[in-house]
Amino acid sequence: MTKLLIIDLSPVMGGAQQSMLALIQKLQERNYDLFLFSSSDEFCKRAENFGIAVYKSNASMWTKSVKGLMEAGVDTIQFRKWLKDFRATNHVDVFYANGIHAGLLASMSIDSSDKLIFHHRDLLCPQTLLKPVLKRADHTIIISKFLMEELPVEARCSQIYNGFDYDLIVELAAMETIYYDSVTVVLIADMAEWKRHELFIRAFAIACQDSNMDACIIGGPRNEQDAQYFEKLKILVNELKLEKAIHFTGHIENPYPRLKAASLLCSVADNEPFGRTMIEALVLDVPVLSAGGGAAEEILDCDGGRICKDDINSLAMAMCEQISQPVHLTKDWHKRFSIDHHVDQIIEQIQLLDVA
Repeated sequence: MTKLLIIDLSPVMGGAQQSMLALIQKLQERNYDLFLFSSSDEFCKRAENFGIAVYKSNASMWTKSVKGLMEAGVDTIQFRKWLKDFRATNHVDVFYANGIHAGLLASMSIDSSDKLIFHHRDLLCPQTLLKPVLKRADHTIIISKFLMEELPVEARCSQIYNGFDYDLIVELAAMETIYYDSVTVVLIADMAEWKRHELFIRAFAIACQDSNMDACIIGGPRNEQDAQYFEKLKILVNELKLEKAIHFTGHIENPYPRLKAASLLCSVADNEPFGRTMIEALVLDVPVLSAGGGAAEEILDCDGGRICKDDINSLAMAMCEQISQPVHLTKDWHKRFSIDHHVDQIIEQIQLLDVA
């Protein structure tokens, strides 16, 4: 039985962790022996529910500062010590690092003979940090063709889309019935500036002038910088006199009922490296409009998907035209993003490492 130690150092349960959790569940079903080393309480809790052996990390976020450099050194020393103790009683065939933070920690800590798979998801990662991880990894998984094109160096890599359990999405959406009083456009994104909520708000201000339309913005800040950004957005909404039309929900554990009830999902992040919410919306028969570039072209090649220019007027016009458009997904589209197809491709790369 192949044994994998999965490393994930995000302190929150974001989209990358949801994707990894789905992969963990399927790998376990296929008789892989898994261990999880994670900084997220929620990730640990959910993995434990699947019977996964979980180890909680207290790693810091390694900000771009002298303090961050010192934190990286301390975390590496602590992880090496933990790993030595762990390996005294556990064998690891493959280390699986989810994200650049985990990739760096693994690269600086494991032996040269150890096998490492790096799952790369972050467009904003500095190239000076990414290059040594790509060089050390025995194989790198890239979540989109768009992100593949942004690699700073040649790497031993495969482009594999995130996998989705379509039945689970539908099941979660049915757990609560939501009724909106008017046509509602939804944006689901953390309160990070690169998600470009301001573009969405200003475009919505134009789009709603001649129609009974509301907006629901799902997501909240993850840190102090994001909290300050959120306050600026609330001020903007008040200045535009949209406080009755735009509703902020904050983080919601299960956003799918609200998404299912929407007439349109908008995605306006600046070069989204993947676009998980776009897939979830389409699975729930909700049309999608993207104005941010990135991997949107790889997802929205279907009826119900549309891409427009990322200026306020173009987005406002497309918003009005795309509302309630019918969604039709082909068999090829379903396979491309299915969890089973995703797992098949990941397992193929694990087997190529010849760890048996």
